[in-house]
Amino acid sequence: DTMLSTFTVERTNLGNSVFQEKNTTKRILALTILSNVFKCLSESDSNLHIRTVKGHVVPFIETCMQQYGFEPKTAFAYTKCLRALLEHDFGVMINKSAASSNLVLAKQIGENHHSGLWKNADECLRMIEESK
Repeated sequence: DTMLSTFTVERTNLGNSVFQEKNTTKRILALTILSNVFKCLSESDSNLHIRTVKGHVVPFIETCMQQYGFEPKTAFAYTKCLRALLEHDFGVMINKSAASSNLVLAKQIGENHHSGLWKNADECLRMIEESK
């Protein structure tokens, strides 16, 4: 909950946020940390984090791809984070149609540039398809 509270404060302070163009490394790090947070939250008995995840974290994840496209390292961090969401019962919070479109593009980029990206995108697409 502390990590998500800190994230919420940072998310509202756009002047210092990870959304600035020059902060690609911070954006990738934030996505990587969030994927680990989702793994931990899935083992928690508390559900206090759900509103924060839905209201702040999921929009952040979606904005990362809308604003910054699919540079392979960012796309890989995005697919890792999305995979953690899907694997740990947070998948109901995402726009699966938009995620599927992003994942198809990520998979295409992964075929040429990043095998881990291809694998994560393929696995996420499979999980989304199975959840329908």
